[in-house]
Amino acid sequence: MNSFISRIGGKCLDVLSNIKGKFVLSYNDCDFIRELYKNFKIIEVSRNNNLNPKLYHKPYFELIIKTF
Repeated sequence: MNSFISRIGGKCLDVLSNIKGKFVLSYNDCDFIRELYKNFKIIEVSRNNNLNPKLYHKPYFELIIKTF
């Protein structure tokens, strides 16, 4: 697991767990993020990878994490 993702994911979870409002968050799909945010609503989405022309036709998987 990338230590940057671990640090940032944990900090975001701490902040988002204590807010009173609603939020929507997007992350790359991985087991660590799924486990970290398992108590929130998680929606799986895929899209074409338009950031890299060589990978345009390969699906890119993300998680939409929200409280509502």
